Amino acid sequence: MITYKKAALRIAELWFDEEPCQSRIDIVRCFQRSAPMSHGTWTRFHTILIDLTQAADFLLAGMKKDTRYEIRRADSRDRIAFHQWMPVDHACLARFAAFYDQHSLQKGPVAGAHGRLTEWAKTDSLVLSEVRDEKGSTLVWHAYYFTKDRVRLVHSVSCREIANDSSWRAMLGRANRFHHWRDILAFAQQAVHFYDFGGWYEGNTDTKKLSINRFKEEFGGQIVVGYNGQAGLTLAGRAALWCHARIRGSSQLNQAS
Repeated sequence: MITYKKAALRIAELWFDEEPCQSRIDIVRCFQRSAPMSHGTWTRFHTILIDLTQAADFLLAGMKKDTRYEIRRADSRDRIAFHQWMPVDHACLARFAAFYDQHSLQKGPVAGAHGRLTEWAKTDSLVLSEVRDEKGSTLVWHAYYFTKDRVRLVHSVSCREIANDSSWRAMLGRANRFHHWRDILAFAQQAVHFYDFGGWYEGNTDTKKLSINRFKEEFGGQIVVGYNGQAGLTLAGRAALWCHARIRGSSQLNQAS
């Protein structure tokens, strides 16, 4: 959980079924809660969970055959090296942010989320991991929100410098699969219960998202539904959310007219 102030309001961001640990909270913003609260606004969020309480052999057996092959090839022939950090210090976070800014397909730098990652690092809720090729060049970074029960992939950023080289792209795909596997093993060794892939697209029209679904499904696991939303805990918090909803509704109505 992290807390911050916006105007005069105290806001808490909660993951999974965390509860606010401070009494003076006006608004909670919840991510992937198992059930919505009785008040507030909520939307469904699908993701894939892998049960890490299984033995490593069973985890590997639950993956597709080609995925197992690519993981082994990345390890033995591509000689991909894996590194994971927890706790995360400022220098490590800065390296991740620089790589994200250079290679992310998302618009804009990671700076908008940098404050959140920094706050997670302060409470040991952030895990960063990296894979490098045999020359030591970074190929992929992963960032996770960490709890003892569940880790959730928040960012996955791959190097795009040689995107037009088909053999290099194939190697990068193997490295990314190896990366997920080594993360899974590391979290299982820490007695974390669930590995969360950070989303699963429930639609059928976005071909890019469907391709990402297929990649995640290669690792086995189960599709589950959670709820994202926010709720006011105090009169001031409920009033602020009500006003925000009215303003947003009016803006959308004006754009449509």
